[in-house]
Amino acid sequence: MRFHSQGIDPKRKQLPSRRRKQKNATIQTATMADADAMDQAYWVAQTPAARLRELERLRQLNYNYGQGKPLPRLQRILRVAQLGED
Repeated sequence: MRFHSQGIDPKRKQLPSRRRKQKNATIQTATMADADAMDQAYWVAQTPAARLRELERLRQLNYNYGQGKPLPRLQRILRVAQLGED
């Protein structure tokens, strides 16, 4: 019975799955300067680890990889140059 009070299924004896709450909010500002100030205040309030995670997510979006997509690879290019005699 003690499992029911903690939100645990007594048959499975596991914690229920936790879902992330979405924190999407749209705020309308009068000027772009106000919007920039709000953006800066938001990112200053974040931890360095959170800022790096977001930076990596944006980099993956920009270069089109991550989340099941292959990592970018460098192409090998070989040119044979003829040396002339001077």
